[in-house]
Amino acid sequence: MQQRDDRRMALFGVMLWVMALVVIGIMVALEPAKRTLTPLYADAAANWSTRADLYTDPHGMNYLPHFVVLYSPFYFLGVPVGDVAWRIVSTAWLAWGLWQLLVCVDRSSAGRSFFWASLVSIAMCLGAMRNGQANAIFGAATVQAIVFLIRGQWWRAALFLVMAVAIKPLGIVLLLLAPFVYRPLIPRLAVTLIGLAVFPFLFGPPAYVISQYQDFPAVMLQASNMTEDRFANVGGIVRALGLEYPGPVSTAVSLVAAAATLGVWWVARRRGEPERGLFLLVLATCYLMLFNPMNESNGYVIVAPAMATVAIRLLETAHRTWGWVLVAIMLSIGILPELIRDLAPDFSLWAKPLMTIVFMGIVIRVTMKRARALPL
Repeated sequence: MQQRDDRRMALFGVMLWVMALVVIGIMVALEPAKRTLTPLYADAAANWSTRADLYTDPHGMNYLPHFVVLYSPFYFLGVPVGDVAWRIVSTAWLAWGLWQLLVCVDRSSAGRSFFWASLVSIAMCLGAMRNGQANAIFGAATVQAIVFLIRGQWWRAALFLVMAVAIKPLGIVLLLLAPFVYRPLIPRLAVTLIGLAVFPFLFGPPAYVISQYQDFPAVMLQASNMTEDRFANVGGIVRALGLEYPGPVSTAVSLVAAAATLGVWWVARRRGEPERGLFLLVLATCYLMLFNPMNESNGYVIVAPAMATVAIRLLETAHRTWGWVLVAIMLSIGILPELIRDLAPDFSLWAKPLMTIVFMGIVIRVTMKRARALPL
């Protein structure tokens, strides 16, 4: 009976994602040019197919050539079929990654956990899903990598860590953090990184691929110095206080935070699984939300699986109060900015990173606390 109820709850969780996809798919099919980033990806795929330059300015294409290759099948499907298919693949993988992570945490009640985790996290994901942002599929790749780390499947973990970088350069954060504790990754990452470097040469002339590799660092350097008042990161909090946050200061703060993140990760390395892998997911995704210089409001889809899984985990332990606090944080991130958009259009730029800091603080406190009850 319990297994049947758990399967039923899992089905309800799947239905939440399917219903969201159906609505989004209809909206995209009817108005494919409204609230979408896929034209940017399509332009890059078109440039790749004609061997034109991918990188023009930091507001345009600032991913590795690998992403363009990966997106090209959706480009060739055309509009709106390719746009809808891109959203289906991104969302399905994100939901599947969340399911697998919850199975790693507690297989016996994974269905029930999946329903509740989906219910509280889907609002955080809808913006990226609707706009077709690569953040959704990037979030899926990071969760998938963590699942394989928890399971000790080192080759698969290395493959998906590298795949996350191929989707978005932001994947470098998780890729650099993981080997400090998961040492078996090191030789496997060496091999898969070679594969990452070679991959674009399978789909383009060597001279053209090399030229794109050479152009990539310059556009990334420009992007790293972005300090516009439209990004939901630590800079959004600073600007909400009426202070300046110039590029050099942003870079310095990010480096200090990176060192602190590594230190916390090293201290927490003795935790068992799945707590250790889940803690790494929290650290990496929270760091990206706070210190990615171009982190937009819809980027919080990346941290949604970590928040949802930790919340469910805490609700099932002696830390129920903290679990409900995390549920409130997720709902405030996913729903509140939309409700008060007209009254406070900049609310999400500082409230979302602030809530992320609170979330990370709770996780660090609970994880580092030496208690008999399971922490995460």
